[in-house]
Amino acid sequence: MHLPTIPSRICIFGAGTFGFVMARHLGKQFVPHPETRIYLYGRNPASMQQIHETRNHPVHFPDISLPPNISATSDIQEALADLDLLVMAVPAQAVREAVCEIARHTRPPIIILNTAKGLELSTHLRLTRVIHQSLHWPREDYAVAVFSGGTIASEMILDAALGAEIACEN
Repeated sequence: MHLPTIPSRICIFGAGTFGFVMARHLGKQFVPHPETRIYLYGRNPASMQQIHETRNHPVHFPDISLPPNISATSDIQEALADLDLLVMAVPAQAVREAVCEIARHTRPPIIILNTAKGLELSTHLRLTRVIHQSLHWPREDYAVAVFSGGTIASEMILDAALGAEIACEN
């Protein structure tokens, strides 16, 4: 699998508390790289339109703005077209459904970064296994990474020093 060093397209899939925080963080990181397109995807068109227009999260962070390089959208095809990096920011119990939906709208090669913690309750599987089961792509065409550590959205949004790790098989 070959992907560029600087991703050209990133999607944060899930526009709740942690998805918004991750979008803000990545947007700030990629300001020096205007060629990188970053999308924050959420299912609710009205909420995503409000985030797009105000640059704020109407429920969780009404006073904190997204950088201008983030596009908030409810258009799944726009958000998932030709991705290099997909950041899964959905709750653990929604991972399987989200991955099945994602697989219908994007193609490898891709890196999938899962931010949810825990196990799938119905199967007791780790979420990386759920992702692998839900994708019907050759394993060499994608990578699944895990974001873990002491991250609290309300502190992360304020740029507090937090400890986090990203792990990936390859």
